[in-house]
Amino acid sequence: MPSLKPDRLPTSPRLWVACTAASLGGLLFGYHVAVLSGVMAFQSFIDCLGESEWLQQTLTALLFVGALIGCQGGGGGRGRPHSATVADVYGRRPALVIASCLLLSGSAVIWVTPSPVAPQGAARIGLVLLLALYRLLCGAGVGLSNAVGPMYISELAPSGYRGSLVFLYQLCITVGILAAQTVNVVYGSGDQVRRVDPVLGGAGMQMQGNWRWPLRWSLLPASLMFFLTTGGYHRLPFVPESPTFLWARGEADWAKRVEQALGIAPSAADATTTAAEEGSVADSPTTSMPVSPDARAPVHPVSDVAPWRTALDEAALRQRLWIGFTLQLFQQLSGINAVLFYSVQIFESLNHHHLGASRASARSQGALRASLSVGVVNVLATLVAAALIDRCGRRRLYLACTPFMVAGLLMLAVSNRPALSGVASVSLGLLGVLLFVFFFAISHGPLAILLASELYPPAQRARASAANISVQMAATLLMGLSFLTLKRHVLGDSGTFMLFALAMSYAEWWIWRYVPETRGDP
Repeated sequence: MPSLKPDRLPTSPRLWVACTAASLGGLLFGYHVAVLSGVMAFQSFIDCLGESEWLQQTLTALLFVGALIGCQGGGGGRGRPHSATVADVYGRRPALVIASCLLLSGSAVIWVTPSPVAPQGAARIGLVLLLALYRLLCGAGVGLSNAVGPMYISELAPSGYRGSLVFLYQLCITVGILAAQTVNVVYGSGDQVRRVDPVLGGAGMQMQGNWRWPLRWSLLPASLMFFLTTGGYHRLPFVPESPTFLWARGEADWAKRVEQALGIAPSAADATTTAAEEGSVADSPTTSMPVSPDARAPVHPVSDVAPWRTALDEAALRQRLWIGFTLQLFQQLSGINAVLFYSVQIFESLNHHHLGASRASARSQGALRASLSVGVVNVLATLVAAALIDRCGRRRLYLACTPFMVAGLLMLAVSNRPALSGVASVSLGLLGVLLFVFFFAISHGPLAILLASELYPPAQRARASAANISVQMAATLLMGLSFLTLKRHVLGDSGTFMLFALAMSYAEWWIWRYVPETRGDP
């Protein structure tokens, strides 16, 4: 069992620049996840494209269709995740460069969309297709970035601070969500003023492009990510290749140079000399799944990496994949992305009890501001998590926080009961959402990403991490496509959140039974 004593906190500016650049994909992921929820509530968007439930769910889900494309396919039809193929064969840095190109291209598409007030016929179809292309390209970029970014950071970080540095990626996701919600509030206020006050120019031309601006701001971080991943300083890229990958390729001199420039300890990943490290998922006293001692084997040269099907013959890897996949599913079954995708619609539904149907403008603005409070709590909780993760461990945070998430979901379910209305409904619902988001941001949110990079041996880490992200994106896609239907036509508001609460109650038992502690693993 490796020592859990933390290494010295890295102070190299180059290391922090590299980690930040890799984390910008997380910021853009959070931004694209949250921005559309507010934009779809803009009156100018409704006047332009209507309030079709099908269109809302489709545009929401297309981001994750693109993410699945970014995570899967390729590899000459060998069934290997595309991001893993790039990361294994060409390196972590080329994968991040491709991700930045996709994100930059997708963000640029929205700048060329036409600006009619109420398009009809072919113009309407063309606008919808451009929005679909924007979501698909950005989705492919965030899918690739989510698969490679946390893994790249974990390979640069000292083991004692790996959790905190990988949390930088999760922090960027939450900052991206908060940025999107802030932009929505700013532009949403202007949108409503122009809609209801004809003195300012009527409800037509003055608001024609307002809903597009929140979508356009993603071009700034996408451009910064592209610059950092492709640029360099003093003959070394801002985002150099991972030393772990370089050792695997046998490029020892270049690996040592990168380690020296980044100010990190010499790697123990030299594939020609490192012996198999001991480790076992069975370190957890509550798990009944033995894992072979060689489960965390050393990094091998890329040419020696076993084919994916051959690797899956190893029982230890299958067991770890089962754990990783299930944690990704639980992350989505918690309902977090339903809350983030449709936070404005959820709060509008709650406000309807209090404000009534005749005050749609006030309900929309109140919902936008309430969703902004969710973003603030999300960021603050992630900062708390960064301080706790390497002290408390992954497993303990999971077990401590999940019951509070269940409590928040139950409060949200009760707040939607017809018998409860007015201020009590809105207050209880908002408190439930904030409680749920706070404890999610400490546990299931970042830990699912972190364990996707810690559970697996280095030789299979890229492909396994990409497979984890593929499962996460597939589950998120299903959630985005089904939530409004469940909420409005099948289970109702209360029943939908009760279903999420039941799923998380089962998750608490499953995590206690099967999930190991990975803190301090190499």
